[in-house]
Amino acid sequence: MKRFMAMILNMLLKGLVPFMTACFDALLIYALLYGDTSQSWWVKPLLIFFIVVLTLVISGYFRLLGEKRKRRKEKITITHYE
Repeated sequence: MKRFMAMILNMLLKGLVPFMTACFDALLIYALLYGDTSQSWWVKPLLIFFIVVLTLVISGYFRLLGEKRKRRKEKITITHYE
């Protein structure tokens, strides 16, 4: 049962969270392109800022998932690592 729950959690973290983030980013783009034209002057720059930041976060997350994890060095003595 622990293995099953770990697998479900892994699928949620690697699949559902990026999908929901990408959907939210798409909603922000939709609001920017097809939103109300009588918005305040600061709404469009704020939307553009959040779109850019969220797009960079999503691309960084996918890049992180694709990387191979480096093996961490273990400390043997005060000045020596293996």
